[in-house]
Amino acid sequence: MDAEFLSDLKNIVFEKFQIDNSEDLENQTLSSLGMDSLDALDFIYQVREKYDLNIPKDIENNIMSLSLKDFVPYLTRLQG
Repeated sequence: MDAEFLSDLKNIVFEKFQIDNSEDLENQTLSSLGMDSLDALDFIYQVREKYDLNIPKDIENNIMSLSLKDFVPYLTRLQG
C-alpha cells in the first residue's frame, strides 16, 4: 500500500499543481516544491477526498515540512 500511496501523492502534486513528476519528487517537501499554505490545504483536501480520511490537525500543521515519502506512513496509519 505504501507504494500506491506514494504514487497517488505524486500524481496529485503533478496533476493538480503542475509540478514536474521527476524521480526525486517523493523526497521533496511541499515547501521545496514551491507550494504555499493554500496549496498545502488544497493538497490535504485532495488526499482526504481520495482516501476518505480525517487527517489530524498536527499533521496538517506540519505538512509543509514533510516530504511526500514521509507523509506515507501517516496515511498508512490513518487507513488502519
